[in-house]
Amino acid sequence: MLRPHSTSFRYSREDIENMKEDARMFNELGVKHVVLGILDYQGLPNMEDISYILEDTNLTATFHRAIDESSDLNTSLKLLASNKRITHVLTSGGPGKAEDNLPKIKEMMRDSDDLTIIIASGITAANINAIQNEVDFIFENDEESLKDYDMHVGTGVRSGDQGLPVSAEEVRQMVALYKNHRVVI
Repeated sequence: MLRPHSTSFRYSREDIENMKEDARMFNELGVKHVVLGILDYQGLPNMEDISYILEDTNLTATFHRAIDESSDLNTSLKLLASNKRITHVLTSGGPGKAEDNLPKIKEMMRDSDDLTIIIASGITAANINAIQNEVDFIFENDEESLKDYDMHVGTGVRSGDQGLPVSAEEVRQMVALYKNHRVVI
């Protein structure tokens, strides 16, 4: 992840230069994909700084949950889609947990032809299949279509506490639930 601090998603020129140098080093080491999130002072993705950081590399990127703090999710998604180096967006669909924002996540999935949405925040063994049932089919042009998406789990495999280590058993359980999911129509 290219993130010089966790104070906010707005960065100084020095921070941007450090992120650019980190991106250059990652690229030299053979890394193919990074995670970043930069907002401008209007609360939208700072596309100029993102392009600057990624230029002169072969890196693609996931724009992380900074989007959930953006001033306009729809505009942010369109801006991100305009940069072909951004391939994924990690989101809970706005403030809060993913299961609280499923209508917005579905809207983002429908409107993100060139981006893969990674659903994140609050995904647990108890709700993963319900979330999958809700987002598996998106209506497009009055027809249902299966959209590609990924899921990210954090505290859901750490016994509910981000400070705890990842539990191998909880990871196995989550993977089994995810893989064995059957779309409910």
